[in-house]
Amino acid sequence: MGSMRSPSLARARWLRLLAPAAAGLVAAGLLGVGPAAAGVPAAAGRVVARSVPASLNATATQDVLFGVSCPAARACRAAGGTQNDLSGARLAKAWNGTSWSVQTVPGDGFLLGVSCTSARACTAVGETSLGKPLTDRWNGTAWVNPRHNPGALFSRLTGVSCTSATRCIAVGHTGGGPLAERWNGTTWALQTVPIPASFFHPGLNDVSCTSASACVAVGFYITDDDNHLPLAATWNGTTWTVQATPPVTDLSSLSSLSCTSASACIAVGTTPVGGNEIPTPLAEGWNGKAWTILPVPDPVGNGSLNGVSCSSAAACTAVGSTTSGALAERWNGKKWAVQTIPDPAGASLDSVSCSSATACTAVGDVMSSASGNHVTLAERWNGTTWVIQPTPGNPAAAPR
Repeated sequence: MGSMRSPSLARARWLRLLAPAAAGLVAAGLLGVGPAAAGVPAAAGRVVARSVPASLNATATQDVLFGVSCPAARACRAAGGTQNDLSGARLAKAWNGTSWSVQTVPGDGFLLGVSCTSARACTAVGETSLGKPLTDRWNGTAWVNPRHNPGALFSRLTGVSCTSATRCIAVGHTGGGPLAERWNGTTWALQTVPIPASFFHPGLNDVSCTSASACVAVGFYITDDDNHLPLAATWNGTTWTVQATPPVTDLSSLSSLSCTSASACIAVGTTPVGGNEIPTPLAEGWNGKAWTILPVPDPVGNGSLNGVSCSSAAACTAVGSTTSGALAERWNGKKWAVQTIPDPAGASLDSVSCSSATACTAVGDVMSSASGNHVTLAERWNGTTWVIQPTPGNPAAAPR
């Protein structure tokens, strides 16, 4: 439901936002603001469709929202990160139905996904500045950092889905394979995700649970002949099982998914077309037995879908970016249709959450041409139109 993406999307974004000296440290695996180079194959970056324009002022504060969760139309929590030279911090913002506000989140690193079961119960996941998984909990009053021991160095959690305040599944990737963890209300515990021996460098980007014993996760893997393909797996309350996905071209990946039942899921990502490997949006549907490809319009080319949210099996919204700006598409149960959306140059939407078919919130970032720094971007769907909302750090609502 939340954000996420191939292993290198957030890393590529942060490399562009960091000052050159810091970027060199990250690239060398010495500074953990993104998944460290160790264990993430360089070729994995090829599955990423979007690119973030270089900052005009790399030392200025750069803010990005990677995930959003709205348990109600008037209650959303968005999570991301803020970067200033060598200093990085977790970022959270809240929507109360009228305005957005910044929330204090202790700790370094950044947040990549968030899931809320109510306005008083949210879980966010991400990565510390030392390259270890992190989890934060919103208790209705403050963000707290529960002790989090699972996960090795050079690991990150990229997606989370909670069915109650005491039942969550979080997924991500490590240098050696996929990462899955389970929250029981008190502690996080590692889960085993059996992966076929022919799958190299697999990882999970997002997860969606409709009950504590019914979850689906999606991501990526590399074959022995260097093809980059989508990965899907199901959790039945006891074990994870890898699913077969439809044949697609090399350099494809699933970034996000949303399930309305154990037998109804929509996943989105990117896949290249043509001899020049131009990225184009990818969508797949799960009916409880098999995955099928759902053709997606690509309005201007070179596009990707980064997030998706379904309020019913026949009402899903997906968001992402193209070379011209933000992208939004709507699934009516039969086909996808492109939506008209405000798309400032350089804008990208990374996550979306719909509390109903007529109430969706999407978040991401856009670069301000005036200041040269990246600022948070939030847009709201009211059932008829998309409108950019003012957010702290972007009060103009439509940066120029």
